[in-house]
Amino acid sequence: MTIRHPGVSPIGERLDAIIEHFEINKNTFAKMIGLSDNSLISRIINEPKRGVSLDMLQKIGKAFPDINMRWLVLNEGEMTLKPAFPDPKLHYIEYYKGCEEEPVDLLRLYGYDDCTYACDVFGDIMAPKYRPGDIVLCKKINTDDPIRFGDAYLLIFNKVPNIRYIKSEVDGTFKLGAESPRHEDITVAKSDVERLCLIKGVIRREVF
Repeated sequence: MTIRHPGVSPIGERLDAIIEHFEINKNTFAKMIGLSDNSLISRIINEPKRGVSLDMLQKIGKAFPDINMRWLVLNEGEMTLKPAFPDPKLHYIEYYKGCEEEPVDLLRLYGYDDCTYACDVFGDIMAPKYRPGDIVLCKKINTDDPIRFGDAYLLIFNKVPNIRYIKSEVDGTFKLGAESPRHEDITVAKSDVERLCLIKGVIRREVF
């Protein structure tokens, strides 16, 4: 059985595109799909009216599982199959800008699978450790979890993200410190903290 579709551009053009995309030659392509030489592939590419057998399509699909077979047969869609985004098998970090209540993007970074939250840094409270324009990568925790005093946290209270050191915990309140000596310590009630995240890393762009 040979497949031909009137009105669709020659399939040989798409075979040629596959060969170019994978940076191989016609002979290698032919061997990958079980042919002894490239004579048939050359004829399909050079003769626009020539079709492709169902058996050959199956062999191409097996040898090149990333190829979109609908594109190959009907020239519809993209050449290669794109993975679903977000891929449910992978871990993504939700990226928030400012006071946005919903994430504006998802980040995928190796080594940060325990992080669930990323946020922009504003102001100089934690400079130079964290500078305006940085993005902090955070692990969300509960306010009742053990606190690593002296470490930097991102706390959201009054719907505003704040990056501070947690210096101590007394009578249901956190004492928060700053990196910059120009900013004094503040106290916030634990019950007012809407989200608490331990900062695990930072993304910094050195030149804008």
